[in-house]
Amino acid sequence: MSFDIRQYIPEDLFRSWLQWIEKNPTTFIYYIILLLTPFLGISAFLSWKLSKEVQKEAKAKKNKDSRTKAILAAKAQADEIKAAEKEKLEQSQSNGQVKHKKKKK
Repeated sequence: MSFDIRQYIPEDLFRSWLQWIEKNPTTFIYYIILLLTPFLGISAFLSWKLSKEVQKEAKAKKNKDSRTKAILAAKAQADEIKAAEKEKLEQSQSNGQVKHKKKKK
């Protein structure tokens, strides 16, 4: 079951096209280029838009990742500070020295 264009186009029309192509190959190529140029232009434009969208998503992901890392680093630093303060408080309580924090006015 091979594809044969002659099944879909009448024999006379097919032969006349082939004869015309044989007589005028440059005109045939010119017509083919004229027909394909808009599609190639549309394809280039859509590829450019897709590229810009992919770059935009990559930049957004990079910003989100850096923001997440900064938040995690800040939380880790805050946890370390709280742990150090808690340890100092426990040491001072075990030594019998209870320090009260001054109230801010």
